[in-house]
Amino acid sequence: MADKKKAAIAKPSKKDARQQIEKKLATALAHLIPQLGEKKFKRRMKEAGKLILHGIDLAPKSSSTKKAAAKGPSKKLTKTTVKKKAKK
Repeated sequence: MADKKKAAIAKPSKKDARQQIEKKLATALAHLIPQLGEKKFKRRMKEAGKLILHGIDLAPKSSSTKKAAAKGPSKKLTKTTVKKKAKK
């Protein structure tokens, strides 16, 4: 059962997500096919799918960015901090 839950939760690839978006857009806007023509309609649906997908975050965040955020900003070395470290 745990395998089924993981499979259901897994995010689709970019290509699969784009194809799903294109399919849903095409069904919703099917009444425009006679006005635009089949070729222009498909091209515009593909472009719209790419634009919509661009705003959706599908890739998981890398662990290095999470670690850097947890650490906080790093201190810059200035002349005074270098002198203080040299005295110690």
